Amino acid sequence: MFKMREIAGLVFLFCNAIYDLKYRKIWGKSMLFFVPLIVVLAALDKQWTMTDWWLAFIPGILFLAISWIRQEIIGMGDGICILLLGFLWEWDVVIMVCTIALIMAGILGGVLFVLKRVTRKTQIPFIPFLFMAAVMISLKG
Repeated sequence: MFKMREIAGLVFLFCNAIYDLKYRKIWGKSMLFFVPLIVVLAALDKQWTMTDWWLAFIPGILFLAISWIRQEIIGMGDGICILLLGFLWEWDVVIMVCTIALIMAGILGGVLFVLKRVTRKTQIPFIPFLFMAAVMISLKG
């Protein structure tokens, strides 16, 4: 059975995945709705310990640091989305979603590169991969 936190995370990723595919950035106006919703759901539903709190934010912080240091590798919006998922999901789920998304993006990028559809400088939207990985993890249970 899906929890409200999981549904909110999936809807958040779905909306931003559609926008990322079309405009190559996150939907700024959605943040006005989703950020307060995510914080409230996290406060009401999630039983936080200090260790869980920090571990859930590590993937988002790493993605934000990478996007700040090397702007061509990953976008700032991807890091923000991953950081917000840390409010909703446990740290191991966030890490699994990020790992699966990176693997799927790497495979697709490799195939497209071999087929000469993209170059090394082509940016591929990452949030759709986060959404697909989150759906896979949620359906697995």
